[in-house]
Amino acid sequence: MHISLLKEGTECEIIQIKESEISVRLMELGCLPGMRMKLIKKSHFGGPLLIEVDNVLISVGVEESKAIEIGLN
Repeated sequence: MHISLLKEGTECEIIQIKESEISVRLMELGCLPGMRMKLIKKSHFGGPLLIEVDNVLISVGVEESKAIEIGLN
């Protein structure tokens, strides 16, 4: 499952970062397995997502967000 499928305000846990062009950058920004994240805002018409990881706000595109595999618990 990836975060773009969730409703705004939903919290989840990062299970893994799939190998992609942006995976290293996501990990540098703090998106690491085991970290909690929250979907803050979805932009209209497929625009970027605003997520919060470790009290840091990060904007990622919908396609890039698919590299972040999440779990709900």
